[in-house]
Amino acid sequence: MKVGKWLLGIVGVVVIVAGVLIYGVLSNLDSIVKTLVEKVGSDVTKVEVTLDSVNIKLTDGRGELQGLTLGNPTGFGSDYLFDLNDIVLDIDPASLTKDVYVINEIKVDGAKLIAEQKGGSTNLQALLKGMQSGAQKPAEQQPKESQPAEAGADVKLAVEKFTLSNNAVTLMTEQFGEHKITMPTIALTNLGSASKGLTPEQLTSEIVSQITKQVEKRVTEELKKLAEEKVKEKAKEKLEGGLLDKLGG
Repeated sequence: MKVGKWLLGIVGVVVIVAGVLIYGVLSNLDSIVKTLVEKVGSDVTKVEVTLDSVNIKLTDGRGELQGLTLGNPTGFGSDYLFDLNDIVLDIDPASLTKDVYVINEIKVDGAKLIAEQKGGSTNLQALLKGMQSGAQKPAEQQPKESQPAEAGADVKLAVEKFTLSNNAVTLMTEQFGEHKITMPTIALTNLGSASKGLTPEQLTSEIVSQITKQVEKRVTEELKKLAEEKVKEKAKEKLEGGLLDKLGG
């Protein structure tokens, strides 16, 4: 009888401790997510990533992130590369008890992007190059603080849909000055799955890489267009100058 009461007491203490730990995690969840996003984002992209605020409501299956900014690679001077001001997460609450946390949709509205061209390269190309060089390093050669175990290697995520809409893209060039670029909505789907999730590092790398490549493609098209217009303008000036010389003669 005494043994039974003793066991019940132990179980009660364990339950209380577990409850306190869970409450502690949930009450600090926003802070934990903010730290994780900034740390993983900076490690993966090799640029400074900052986040202003997080508001996660697991019971409602909703989350909001405000003021997510990706800085510029070394050598570029604009204030930022990506400024994702308003991010809304639609979370599947049922998945939180499983191995893979499923996010039904991530919606980013009103993103601001500054594509900076310097010399023969752009900050978008430099970002991709930095990410690729970091990904190619063997795990044992990477700094301990950038390895997944410390950033939450046990966490696995899946995103069914990611949309980036109402984008404002500014192209800053040495040769052609500053231009505004129209950028269509970017939509990504099936990033990981409920059966095979991605680590935060893998998910961040996939999303940033795909967005950057699509923006870089649009920027390259615009630079080509500007170059062609410049050539036509010079040809026109040369032609007009030749005609004026002949008429003057």
